[in-house]
Amino acid sequence: MSTVLYCSKINLISEQLFDVYNNDYSVLLGALDILYTDISSNAFYEKKEYYFDEKDVKHESIVKYRLSISEKKDNIILGYLCKDSVIYYKKFEEETRQLMTRYVPNTEAVRFYFDVYKETILYHASHRLGYQEFNMAMTEIINQLMEENQREMKFDVALRTEGLNIKEIEAELRKIKNIEQLSFSFQPPNPDTEMLANYKKNGERFIGQLENANVTRASTVFQTKGNRGLNLDSELIKQNLEQIKGIDSVVGDSVATSKGYVKVEAVDKKGKTYTTSMIRPIKYIISRMEDFYDECKRIIINL
Repeated sequence: MSTVLYCSKINLISEQLFDVYNNDYSVLLGALDILYTDISSNAFYEKKEYYFDEKDVKHESIVKYRLSISEKKDNIILGYLCKDSVIYYKKFEEETRQLMTRYVPNTEAVRFYFDVYKETILYHASHRLGYQEFNMAMTEIINQLMEENQREMKFDVALRTEGLNIKEIEAELRKIKNIEQLSFSFQPPNPDTEMLANYKKNGERFIGQLENANVTRASTVFQTKGNRGLNLDSELIKQNLEQIKGIDSVVGDSVATSKGYVKVEAVDKKGKTYTTSMIRPIKYIISRMEDFYDECKRIIINL
């Protein structure tokens, strides 16, 4: 039975990233060394969830995400992200003639292959643990580990997509009628040696501005309550679109959205959301999970 694999990018998002731009790629390698060392099977993250019973009484439950590492060598981490929770269901009690809320414990497990120095994770998804939830949980677990081990750095896990260039983003936005909210999020790219050379050659202005302000992530949100929606031809919105071009000039066309350095999100008046972080996710199909390790290794080589 074939399995779909998703791909996510690990990004350093703390101020140490500016040291990479000012020095060299070895600074980023040092951060990845720490990440590789710190990840272990005892890592977990918990969050609260709530449900209402048949009497409309609010109850609290804990969802626990934890890592189970099966192998760790040659900068590769193999394992599972497990989600421990409870599944709620309704059962009609014949004796009392009432519909009652019941629950059973449940564990979902998603297998992953993490090539630390390629800053890439490959994984499958399940009905109760999709790729969005996987990325959220991995981000929280990693950053909790950094805090516990007194590492002054933070990471983000972003879904890899095929990426959109500026013209495609504009075209997608113009398809949306009456945009009520439009947001732009930017973060400095995690550079490789080639990109660093390109950055120093072009003197990328926007990243320099972020460094000067010590900003590791910048967001701009435009909102309106009018009937016409936001004006995409306005100077304010065009300025933010131009910033995407600035980042793309350093990392390459469409890479900014593909690797999570830029996210554009629009919400129309009906509440429907469009986001570049979800459009055209990169997918790989493997025929057998028994070949998971070899298939992931092959995919990473060809990325």
